[in-house]
Amino acid sequence: MKGLVGAYFVEANWFNTKYVPTFEEYLSISVMSSGYPMLAVQSLVGIGKIATKEAFDWVLNVPKIVKSCALIARLVDDIQTHKHCFTFCYLMFSST
Repeated sequence: MKGLVGAYFVEANWFNTKYVPTFEEYLSISVMSSGYPMLAVQSLVGIGKIATKEAFDWVLNVPKIVKSCALIARLVDDIQTHKHCFTFCYLMFSST
């Protein structure tokens, strides 16, 4: 939870200061702000008694598999958002 809120805070600071991060900076923060690492923890909670303390400790350290899934999810979301916004803006301004 702290990682998610911290990532949101960094992105809010970027927005408020009009800072454009490098692609590497963006990727390092977007992994956490995607919410996917939090989802991985919540899915263990849903499993119930099968999930052990070791499993929680493992997923809380955000292993490579969780980071990779979060990165893929974030990039797919960004691509879809860009496509939607581009289409919307094109349709909105091309009719004038």
